[in-house]
Amino acid sequence: MSFTKIILSFLQTIFRNFSINDKIIRIIVVKVHSKREKIVTILKSRLINSTLSAFIRIFNKYFFNLIISKKEFLIIKIGYSRRFEYYPFLNLDYYFQENFAIEKLFNQIVDIRKINLSNESCEEIDIRYFFDYLHKKDLSKVLKRLKMILIPGGKLVISFNERSLKKMNYSIDNFLVLLKNLDFNDINFDIQEKSYNITSYKKGDVFKRSYPEIFLNKDYLDILSNNECLIIVNDKNQINLKNLFGSDVLKLINKSTKLIDKNDLNSNSFPQDLVNKEKIIHFFLINLLEFNLKSLYPEIFRKIKSNFGKNLKLHFILPNKDVDHSGYLQFFNKGIISKICDNNGLNIERIETVEKKSLSQYYITALITKEKTTKKDKICCLGHYSIRYSQLGFHWDGQIRAFDHLGYTKNIYLDLKVENYSSLRKKILEHNPKILWVGLEEHLPFLEYIQKDIKERNIIVIYWYVDIYEPKNLPKLGDIIDFVFITNKELIPLYRERFRVQNIFYMPQACTPPFMHFRDLKEIYDIGFTGKCDVLSRPKDLRGQKFYYDHNSRTIILRKLAQKYNVKYVEGEYNNISEFYSRCKFVFGGTPHLADFELYVSNRFFIAGGCGSVHLTSYFKGIEKLVENEKHVLWFKNENELYSLIDKYIDNKKERFKIKKNALDLFHMKHIYVNRIQNMLDIINGKTTEFYGFL
Repeated sequence: MSFTKIILSFLQTIFRNFSINDKIIRIIVVKVHSKREKIVTILKSRLINSTLSAFIRIFNKYFFNLIISKKEFLIIKIGYSRRFEYYPFLNLDYYFQENFAIEKLFNQIVDIRKINLSNESCEEIDIRYFFDYLHKKDLSKVLKRLKMILIPGGKLVISFNERSLKKMNYSIDNFLVLLKNLDFNDINFDIQEKSYNITSYKKGDVFKRSYPEIFLNKDYLDILSNNECLIIVNDKNQINLKNLFGSDVLKLINKSTKLIDKNDLNSNSFPQDLVNKEKIIHFFLINLLEFNLKSLYPEIFRKIKSNFGKNLKLHFILPNKDVDHSGYLQFFNKGIISKICDNNGLNIERIETVEKKSLSQYYITALITKEKTTKKDKICCLGHYSIRYSQLGFHWDGQIRAFDHLGYTKNIYLDLKVENYSSLRKKILEHNPKILWVGLEEHLPFLEYIQKDIKERNIIVIYWYVDIYEPKNLPKLGDIIDFVFITNKELIPLYRERFRVQNIFYMPQACTPPFMHFRDLKEIYDIGFTGKCDVLSRPKDLRGQKFYYDHNSRTIILRKLAQKYNVKYVEGEYNNISEFYSRCKFVFGGTPHLADFELYVSNRFFIAGGCGSVHLTSYFKGIEKLVENEKHVLWFKNENELYSLIDKYIDNKKERFKIKKNALDLFHMKHIYVNRIQNMLDIINGKTTEFYGFL
């Protein structure tokens, strides 16, 4: 019997002896670049008892475990102490972590010479201490393997210090030549304090195959029918209007619409036979942007602006890879396109999702950013801003967009999770802000670290904390923090007592309309829920995610609902939150055991409303100040009320859509991040002490 069969037989025996209910553990055997096979486990469930957990931890010590996201290409991080515990990041380490836990399946042991990933499965590989992982003789082999793993146009970031380079007796010039010989493009080389950072991109066009047929919703079809538009594609020799659109759409497109490609944009001449360039305000960018043309983006958009004016709307049409990722290679996701827009002065107005049979596409409409009066006050924001493009419109991204909208374009955004105290202090002092805007509890010790600098420069410090946890007793903060904003009124007296800060105000989170709005999609779930649940009372039909111990009341209700209704649970949904909520007749939320906490509300309340959902939420004290029951939301005080509301509206689509529209109107008017930021600035500047979001 082979080694693999012996191991599989042993595991099957072990698993049968553990009580794991009907939870599934699939064992998949794959071949890697070595002489023998290794076992890769993909755990379909996180509910495993402590005995099995202990076994798995031992198992992980000797075998390479791998979870691969089907939603996006992976971003590989090697040698980083800072973990990114969400897709598409995969954290790989050379050394085994002693505190390895079953929920930490992203953190894997790996021999850099034998990374067991599929070819063209990664959009970025980022390696620190590169030369510490291998011998000189393995260098070429490792780089070739990394190249195979990257998609065409994929990014390779390599960092190392001078010491490790000398130890290997290797020159930086030889290394750069090696990268070039392996067809890595746009190689950038940077030295910082005896540390080397090299960024390069794998050569090749991202889009290997022709783009699938474009299908349009009514709004976009009206644009193409009633306006002279310019459609920009990757290569007009391969793509034309006839193979982009079906015959039913083609006959409706305005006859003056023209099709060009990137070569036309990158040349000195534009189409000369356009009827009236001054009136062309709609550009459709289809299969145009390629990652290996990143350096051309500013020039492309500059030429569009200079040749066709600034009153433009750009429509990016992209396949929705979360639904349909076969038949073509698609690198750009919403986060990457949003970053491109932000970096090139394009203001995202709306993201739409359009479906046809089994296919799905999303459209991003962006405007040329109009010049605003730049505010003189400089603000330094300290938070978890590095994740903004994987959580579009949520707290960190929403703040940045709100500040930009209000004209605070001189702000800097720093992240303690990716920088040390010394680096942060240096950047803050160089920026010399009027306001230091702090957003995480772990930033509080840092404030004590720079307390002297804050006082010497008279910096106003605000702390916006958006969770419910009881504040620690930190009386020293009274000498550092000027304003505290929290998401409930109940704990304001306790914060005043323990922080010794008097200026404490109610300020919940909000939504961001371009990313959070109603989508006209088919409702396929009765009830949807995103967030945390409790492992002890896990819903019977809701499997596959990590649960926490502090949401017991919510989880018990969800478990009961799942026995009667079609309930869909997703622990972390961010960039596609609008699509998910739009597929649900109801969105469940609330924390019933905190009903007596005045005005305690999580971001789900505002995101669900911003997405135009029928939000089923548990009642909390003061909710009447924010919404009206059965007009903007459906709130319940007990389970009988909950079931009564569901049964009343579940088959009444007309009434549900009235609530959706009312919610959308209210939340997009009163509960957006622009309003929150302005509200806080007005409080800081002494213009008000009130919360602007009440009815």
